[in-house]
Amino acid sequence: MVKTRDVHDFPHESHFNIDKWLLHIGAKLGLSREQLRPLQAALELSQATEQKVRADAGDAESHRPSAFLTGVEMAEILADLGLHDEGLVAAVLYRHVRERHLSLPRIEKEFGPVVALLIENVLQLLVQPVASREELIQVHLAQHAPEGRLREL
Repeated sequence: MVKTRDVHDFPHESHFNIDKWLLHIGAKLGLSREQLRPLQAALELSQATEQKVRADAGDAESHRPSAFLTGVEMAEILADLGLHDEGLVAAVLYRHVRERHLSLPRIEKEFGPVVALLIENVLQLLVQPVASREELIQVHLAQHAPEGRLREL
């Protein structure tokens, strides 16, 4: 079973130990320190961006959940599912792009086109209309029961 949230032993992103977390993820996924370098760079950028956003906004941003910690939690969930490499990097950076703290061109320049495309695709999901239950049933029927009726069990 996949947890949707992890309970962290740190109250704030400034207490987050990137090296310790990377060792944890590396052990979980069987990745070397070298393979984790892009993820480390993403974590460092996310943490620095979070600190800058909070410093610039002062009390106005104090109620907002940490984009850095949210990204870490998303990456942890994806790692539990066996995803690594660009997917984890995209998870760490996604919220900052969504909140316009970082741009897609910068992400592409620093982390490559795959990471930028992953983030862009998730952003596109947010603007697409959500299908109704009836529309989902019709899609299912078209794919799995061409004659237009549910299969009997």
